[in-house]
Amino acid sequence: MAGSPRLLHHGVVANRGFDRIYRLYEIVAVHGTPIKELIHEEFGDGIMSAIDFSMDISREPDPKGATGSKSSCRVSSCRIKLIEHHGR
Repeated sequence: MAGSPRLLHHGVVANRGFDRIYRLYEIVAVHGTPIKELIHEEFGDGIMSAIDFSMDISREPDPKGATGSKSSCRVSSCRIKLIEHHGR
């Protein structure tokens, strides 16, 4: 059926109008592990907090000129150091 939703990564439904949300899930599914490793290499043990979080979305020129412009999404979040808990 044309226009029917398709179930994709982690239960995300790709449907008309939700393609940008799907692409964000796709970025994390495909590039999440290398991104995690790069963050760990730079900052050591810890997690990215979604509590102290900001995002900047902007337009930038397409250097190849194919699409006219590209979208840029910059994420900034607080790093929380991991604390080991020792059970009794």
